[in-house]
Amino acid sequence: MPGHDSVRDDILLMLPEDDRAQLQGRATHQVRDWIIARNLAVQRYSSIFQTVLNATLAVKSLPNEIFVDILGLASPEQDYRNTWITKATGVCRFWRDAIINTPLLWTKIDLTAKPHFIELCLARANGADICIRLPDPSGGYLKRSVNVDFPQVAPLLIPYSSRIKHIDLYIAEASSNHVPTSLMRQLLDVPLPALTSLALNSKGLQWAPSPQALHSLRHLSLDLSAVTPDWMKLPLSQLTSLTLSAPRFVENAPFASILGVLEACHSLEFFRFEGFEVDSDAPYPTRTLSLPQIRHIYLRGMPPLGTPILLAQLSLPQHARLSLEPYFYYGEVITRALDVLLPKDTRSLPAVCKAQRLMVLIDADEPENSPELIVYADVDCTEYWNSKPWRSPEYELHWDFPNQAPFKAVPSFFVRHEVIPWQGDALKGLRFIMRELGDFFTATVETLVLRGITSLVDVQTWAQTMAAFPNLKELEIIGQDCDMHNFPAALEPTSSGVPCAQLRDVVLLYRPRKRSGSLRMLQGLRTALQMRLEVKGGSRLRSLSLLLVPERNDRLFPPALVMDQLPDVFRDTLDSLKSVVESFVFRCDTDSDGGNIQREDGDGSEGSMEGEDVEKDTDYWETLDEENEFGEDSEEGA
Repeated sequence: MPGHDSVRDDILLMLPEDDRAQLQGRATHQVRDWIIARNLAVQRYSSIFQTVLNATLAVKSLPNEIFVDILGLASPEQDYRNTWITKATGVCRFWRDAIINTPLLWTKIDLTAKPHFIELCLARANGADICIRLPDPSGGYLKRSVNVDFPQVAPLLIPYSSRIKHIDLYIAEASSNHVPTSLMRQLLDVPLPALTSLALNSKGLQWAPSPQALHSLRHLSLDLSAVTPDWMKLPLSQLTSLTLSAPRFVENAPFASILGVLEACHSLEFFRFEGFEVDSDAPYPTRTLSLPQIRHIYLRGMPPLGTPILLAQLSLPQHARLSLEPYFYYGEVITRALDVLLPKDTRSLPAVCKAQRLMVLIDADEPENSPELIVYADVDCTEYWNSKPWRSPEYELHWDFPNQAPFKAVPSFFVRHEVIPWQGDALKGLRFIMRELGDFFTATVETLVLRGITSLVDVQTWAQTMAAFPNLKELEIIGQDCDMHNFPAALEPTSSGVPCAQLRDVVLLYRPRKRSGSLRMLQGLRTALQMRLEVKGGSRLRSLSLLLVPERNDRLFPPALVMDQLPDVFRDTLDSLKSVVESFVFRCDTDSDGGNIQREDGDGSEGSMEGEDVEKDTDYWETLDEENEFGEDSEEGA
């Protein structure tokens, strides 16, 4: 029987026989010491097993280069302080070793960080090219202090000058403890053989670089309201990208105008220009500068008439993209929106004069507000035109498009403009802009998309637009909560011939104006298409697609009324439309929870869709070119 100070035999039975034999009859403190020692040995052994187990995981079998690429992709693009990478070192020993020993993950140097952390990043970069940034105190940095002890930081950077690839510096008057210009030059005047990208915004900086120190520079961005460069010493001929903001030029100087700068940029592919002081009463210049290498010009924030005067002096190649995003000016009195954007002669701008696809969107939610004008034009057919994203009611552009968009996503010609002169007449915006299109775009346009308040566009404007684009093959009109009752008359043949005789495909998306469901518009459309068939030289449309969109909770024309009246009223009208085109599609997007839609299948038999839910976000256009579904519109008296 065990003693009073020993462990009971029934407890020891839980241990293996060999261990139990060693502990029987031992005092309690001896058993405790033995168990503690044995437990430590087991933990060490378990750790070894865990290490071996971890080595079998998929992440361990990845080549280190791929794992590092994954970490780089997961790291936020604007993580210049390396916050995410630093936190990731705490995941496990493998991550820590991989991150610390990968120089490419430590190449972003944010000068707002502590000097000892900057020094640590520079050391861990270990031979890789580095990027230096002092951010603009806005956005994510708005609440952060951006004061930098530059006398202490500059000496840390200069020994690594041969590896500096990117520099982006913003220094305001009240920032950085009033950094002396001489300290800036400590960094900017040393040889920077690897520097390919430089962005400067430093109040009061007089900058006269040595061209030999910047022989690799390809991308240059200058805020000329803060920086005064010596243009003669800038390596302009080797630049492929140039961004200038708020330029100030000195008369009779070697570079007295933006044309002088551009003329020296023999290799320029991208040019962004913001702000342009120009005499709006000056005559259009006769000199034209050719930019054969240019791929994209982006003009933003230029005052009225500044843009067309500059563009009138440029000759662009066919592949060049042109993006215009002017600021709004409350002093504007010009009512023609394109007059303040484009020169009168667009023959030197292929993105405009040779455009084959054109889209104009007018966003005018409130008549008292200024409408937003968006124009897309492309010389070639791209994925954008095939996917047709504008058909979605939620379609909108990202706020920084096209500046941050992939190059292939940027159209040949792009405009976004808040048209202040139309304030109070915003609902007439589409009519206003349609009257201008033919003055700038040419007969090369084959696809035209119009979206806005179509019900206020008169017959004369529709006819003028059709006449401006005689080679039109595809036409899509999207009414913003309205129909387009004046449009059909513009399709009718005249004494001059058939408008847009090559027209093959027409898509109309509309919301009925009255309980009649815009029946008269459809009847007028049928009449116009019949007349085009009968006239000499006329032809039949290849396809006609209609989408009727009643508004949810519309008391005048509710979805239930659509469902109840479609079969009885619109059958004859839709039947007659079907007879004058090769392919006909009609859809009624009820935006409701269900209903009863009668349809005609391809074989002519009728089918019922009783009780079938019609989801609000269902894309009714996906099979537009694949099937011919037939339903009826709504009518309560012709």
